[in-house]
Amino acid sequence: MLLSLASSYKNLHPQIKINHTAIALFMCVYTFIGFYVYKKFEVKPWLHNLFILFDSLLLSATIFLDGMVSAEIVAPVLKNAILYSVYYFIIVDSGLLGKPKFVFFVGVFSAVGYSAGLVNAILHGLQFSEDNKINIAPGYLKLSAEITKIIFMVAVSYILYRLMNLFDDLYREAASYYKENKDFLTKLENNRKVIHTSAETLETSITNFSEFTSLTSSKMESQAASLEEVNAVINTLLKSSENNTDSIRIQNENLIELNRKSQTLLDLIAKISEYSKDLEVNAKESNEDMQHVKTSVEKTDMFLKNISNSFHRVDEINQILGEIADKTNLLSLNASIEAARAGSAGRGFSVVAQEVSKLAEFTASNAKNISKVVQESLQFIEEANSSSRNTGELTESQNSKIVGTVSRIEAMNRLYLDGTAIVQDFVRSLSKVKTLSDELFYSTQEQMTGQVEMMKAMIELEKEINEIARESGKIQDGVLRIRTQSKDLKALSVV
Repeated sequence: MLLSLASSYKNLHPQIKINHTAIALFMCVYTFIGFYVYKKFEVKPWLHNLFILFDSLLLSATIFLDGMVSAEIVAPVLKNAILYSVYYFIIVDSGLLGKPKFVFFVGVFSAVGYSAGLVNAILHGLQFSEDNKINIAPGYLKLSAEITKIIFMVAVSYILYRLMNLFDDLYREAASYYKENKDFLTKLENNRKVIHTSAETLETSITNFSEFTSLTSSKMESQAASLEEVNAVINTLLKSSENNTDSIRIQNENLIELNRKSQTLLDLIAKISEYSKDLEVNAKESNEDMQHVKTSVEKTDMFLKNISNSFHRVDEINQILGEIADKTNLLSLNASIEAARAGSAGRGFSVVAQEVSKLAEFTASNAKNISKVVQESLQFIEEANSSSRNTGELTESQNSKIVGTVSRIEAMNRLYLDGTAIVQDFVRSLSKVKTLSDELFYSTQEQMTGQVEMMKAMIELEKEINEIARESGKIQDGVLRIRTQSKDLKALSVV
């Protein structure tokens, strides 16, 4: 479009220049925008289609706007082959997207757009004529030429549509042949690699097998020597088994004797346990008797305390009697004084005063004797009370010792029971050991028999190993032949 504008720029009407320049600049702007979008972002296919259609639409809009100026002005524009050829560039550009149907659609769309511009020009005074002289005049065009342009535009797009379909078919066919040939070559290459790998693997396996047979042969030779040593060891073990049999027999006899003594020990422990139970019963009875004695001592102590309290009250009464005697003696003294004052008239009263004085002396003397007896009795009661307390303390101490003895006897009884259980377990263990010893004895006898059979088997095995060693030589020869064949196969697999 820029090329069309540049080629006829001087001859164009100013309005046409403005239209073409504006459209061209607008196309440049969105072309650069599209280029930037293509570089920076991943553009969807529909956006490519939209740009192609937009190009065709702008070109058709240019022709449409030119037709609105005047028939004389638009006729040279429509005759401009460069402007018309832009449609073909757009159709070819759409073909680069690789969509045949879209190419045909662009051709039809361009033809419709050009037709719309042509119709608009007719409406604004454009005329048609097939006469060349008349067509030279402004405002005239050949109708056949314009129809040919429109038909040719559709035909070109249809031809491109068919060509692209043909190219697509050829491409698919070629791609199919290419894929088949590539698959065939891949299979050949894979087969070659498989053959080559198999040959290498076979050669490696044969080498390993050869080394294995050589190693096996040497192992067989060393194994034969080892078998001789094993036979010697088996003979030694056989003698050791005989000695072990004697040792087990002696051990079994000792276990039987130990079992018998353990049974005797079990009987003794049972008797000791019985005596311990009797002792426990006696200790419990002594404990009960000591409880009774303790109770009696406590009651005696209580009685002595009551007697002591009674004597204290007697002492208090005796003190009262002493006070009465003192007051009576004082009264007698006063009476004697009054009788002396009375003279002969008070002699009878003096005799009474003397008798009262004697009674007071007698009462005082008896009160002293009673007080002395009470003090001595209190001393005896205190000593008895002290002895009773000592007896109670001794009884309490003895009771504690008896309780401790009873607890120790009970503990000893439990220990005896535990000891009995242990001895019983020991006896059962001895029985199990005796059973195992018997089984070991019989097993040793069977082992001796088995060792004899093993020696026979070792002799047969030695014969078979010697035979295998002889056959290994034949296998080695076969391996050499297989190795030669694998080398030939490997050489064939090399391209």
